[in-house]
Order: sequence, then C-alpha cells, then structure tokens
Amino acid sequence: FRVGYTEQVFDRRKYSLKPGHKDHHKAIYINDMGFREPFPDDFKRKKLIVCLGDSIPFGSGIKNNETYPAQLAVLLEASNKNLTAMNAGVPSYNLRQSFDRLEIDVIPLISLSQIHLITIEAANDISLLTYYRDQWTPDVTWASTLFKGNKLNLSKYKKIAIFFYLSKVLDRDLQIELTQNRFH
Repeated sequence: FRVGYTEQVFDRRKYSLKPGHKDHHKAIYINDMGFREPFPDDFKRKKLIVCLGDSIPFGSGIKNNETYPAQLAVLLEASNKNLTAMNAGVPSYNLRQSFDRLEIDVIPLISLSQIHLITIEAANDISLLTYYRDQWTPDVTWASTLFKGNKLNLSKYKKIAIFFYLSKVLDRDLQIELTQNRFH
C-alpha cells in the first residue's frame, strides 16, 4: 500500500501513517507520533475522544483542519470542558486494524483513564462484507484488494462507497417498481 503519507509496519495492520509526513499541496500533515494534525498539544492533560477508523475520520481528500475529529476538537475546546478529540483514523483500515491501532499506537501514548469515548467508523467493513460475503475475513481490506493486483468486479462509480450503497437501494427500488408495474 504505497501512499505518500503511509508506511509499511510489520504487524497485522500492514501499514500505518508515516510519522513526520508533510504534504503542503494536499494539506496533509502527520505529526511525529503518526497521527494526523491538528493534534491536541495538551492531550496528556485532557480527557480524549479517540476517533478510530478508516478514511472517514482520517478525512481523505480534505485538509487537516476540515476532518471531523478536528472539527469536534474545535467544538470541545469552545465548550471549555476538559475534553478534546484526536484523529486516529487511517484510510482503508478495517475494524481489526483500527483496534490494533488503538492498542499499538494510542494506548502507549495515553492512559486508559484519559479516554472519555472511542468512536469507530467501520464503513470499509460494511462494504467489504457486502461485496465479499462468505469470503470476507478480518484480514480483507480495500487496500489489500485494490493494490495487490486483484481486480474488483465493480463499476467505477460503485468503487466509491456512497455510490455502491445508493446503487443497491436504487436497484432494489427499481425492482420493486418493475414488479408493481407488471401487475397493474
């Protein structure tokens, strides 16, 4: 999985964010601990909402300060509570990789008593389960499928998750409409 802000790791995750990566053109900055910026300076003194998951918390395609964990941190800071958010998302991660990230990268940094809440985005698992069904295992990721030469049998629009799910709904609704029209 070769994306500029990722690097290979030698555990079940296979890859993680590259500490210290800076892409000024795309406004993607990974701090020295391997988390997307903005990262709370005072994270050791506050309770944290840890945002785990895939490209949704990571914020693929958007600037660091536009990610939902960054926006959540701004709202929490404005509320004057002793609470902030950290972005622990990694694009294309599945649920197992996200929990491995929690164990390998997050827990060594902070104490468990600091974690107020963990959010988990599992959109990749849902789409992988939908596509692979019985062949799905916790080791299947979109990255491993797309970048190891395996070709998916999806139209280009269905490769984008939202279009994939919308197409399923539209297909179902179209089938219902066709069925109802046959009997009228």
